[in-house]
Amino acid sequence: MTTEQITGREYDERFYAREVGGETVYAPSWTHVLSTVWPKSPQLEKWLGDVGTERAAQIMEEAGAVGTYVHGAIEEMLKGEVVQADEVRDRFPGTKALKPLKCLAAFVDFHNQFNLVPTRTEFTTWLPTVAGTVDFMGFFDKPVKKGNRIQAGEERVHGIIDWKTSTSVHDTHQAQVAGYYESERSVGEVDCACILHLGNNTKRGWSLVVVDLDKWVDLAFNAVKTFHLHFPNARPHIDIFPNAFAVEPRR
Repeated sequence: MTTEQITGREYDERFYAREVGGETVYAPSWTHVLSTVWPKSPQLEKWLGDVGTERAAQIMEEAGAVGTYVHGAIEEMLKGEVVQADEVRDRFPGTKALKPLKCLAAFVDFHNQFNLVPTRTEFTTWLPTVAGTVDFMGFFDKPVKKGNRIQAGEERVHGIIDWKTSTSVHDTHQAQVAGYYESERSVGEVDCACILHLGNNTKRGWSLVVVDLDKWVDLAFNAVKTFHLHFPNARPHIDIFPNAFAVEPRR
């Protein structure tokens, strides 16, 4: 079934749309739901106050560009394509290339350790009340904790992994991925859900968070209920504007 993603930058919203019985139905994205109803952390509030709204928006837009590029590059690599470092440097001149280069190097190291075999990548997971895009579903070595680190175990599991290039892993990320898990669990076997944090300051350049599903699934769907309580029959704003604006001077 074809699903369309609708991003409204002016309204800071994202929805998914698909045809059901000849009618277009909409589901808000997990990121839209969680960013709307989940309280901002004190650390985020302080950061916004320190840098200012305009600069914060610029920083987040730049970070979003890196994240989008890294996601696309990883998908290419999982299909057997080669991503050239010079391509990254051309896309992100000067010091801006450091973050995506670190992320891609970290992903290669993680992939080599956990032996990823994708069954699906970058696909829409859909429930009538909420939808989202899953980065990776497939087989990999079971994550096991050894000391303070997560390492590859001997068993194989079939699970979800979401790539994150943000400065840290937030509660909303865990709720989001728990939501993906519960949505996909209804249609097939999923053993676990994880977040791969790429390009961080650890020695390996990555860390893996195994989401505590007993905790985060309930919290995730409580957020969905809260969203729809406040925004019943939510759908994207569709404003049509001309490509250019002009008036004829009056005399």
